[in-house]
Amino acid sequence: LGPVVSRQHGGAAQRNLFKRRLREIFRQKKPPRGWDLVITAKHGIAPFPPSHREMERDYTALTARLSSG
Repeated sequence: LGPVVSRQHGGAAQRNLFKRRLREIFRQKKPPRGWDLVITAKHGIAPFPPSHREMERDYTALTARLSSG
């Protein structure tokens, strides 16, 4: 996992917090074997970075949706 977040999303502290949260979610909830995921921080997310709970909820919903279809 190598998250990249553009400068449009705020200062270094905000971008690094987003990346740390994303890495932690991947550490706790590994994607199914053989999957390659590309996660992009969309411009206009308010507040940025989203809370850990929001990111985890979205990641869980995404993997469930992808694995069922």
